[in-house]
Amino acid sequence: NYANNLYNELSNSEKLLVTNIEVLNNANNTINYLENDLIILYTNDTHGYIDNFKNMIFISNIQASQDIDEIKEQDLVKGATKMVWDKGTLKTDDVQKNINILGSKDVLDMLDFKYISSENDVKAAVSSAQPYVIVDIAMQKLYGVKVGDSIKLTVQGIEKDVIIGGILQHELFSGNYVIISSEILESVFGIKADTILVVSSGDTSQCANNLRTAFSKDNYFVVEVLEAFKWERSSMDAVFSMIGTIAIVVALFIFVVTVPSSLIGRSSASK
Repeated sequence: NYANNLYNELSNSEKLLVTNIEVLNNANNTINYLENDLIILYTNDTHGYIDNFKNMIFISNIQASQDIDEIKEQDLVKGATKMVWDKGTLKTDDVQKNINILGSKDVLDMLDFKYISSENDVKAAVSSAQPYVIVDIAMQKLYGVKVGDSIKLTVQGIEKDVIIGGILQHELFSGNYVIISSEILESVFGIKADTILVVSSGDTSQCANNLRTAFSKDNYFVVEVLEAFKWERSSMDAVFSMIGTIAIVVALFIFVVTVPSSLIGRSSASK
């Protein structure tokens, strides 16, 4: 009940972030995990957009040949990595799950992950020439996956077998993510880096403006990460509001059609 109450207080888009909600009808041991997950999401000041995104910037529409050192040399840039940031699906024998692809091994040093597997093992796996992915402990708790398991990962419609190389813990996307190196994405999936993730050393808005100015001729799209997530949340809320309106209109239409028919039928029967 507690988990249900928390869930009902979330906005429509925030409910989408709670990717573990399907366990509501499962055993009590998974309900406990769900409650913890909901508490983290609900009490966060940014409603699921964790604090260490505040100094981060996306640069998209980049050229694959873009020199990352040229980005790092810009004023207020603390660090940067070329990556694939995309949606995808993970498939085990029992479940298929939508996830977020963090396609760069460098994110391990840019976000504050807790290492469930040893840090050395995780970094060795994600730096390997083998198709390893790193998953959140949520996948282990909910679906029983473990290090060494082979699962299927689909990115941009391309499905490949990958191996779980380590377990992390983070509130990011409620644990609904995988980390894979950009090198594996290119060599195995044929997908090149399309985004640069930048960490600012100071005023994030000023850093973003500096980058827009420096690369204006390249038509790069520069946006603060939190702003991008807020736009996505707003659009999802708008979509669900529209769906809700359509549902009400359809219900009214059914009511208008069926009630008179019912009355006519009763009238005919009484005669």
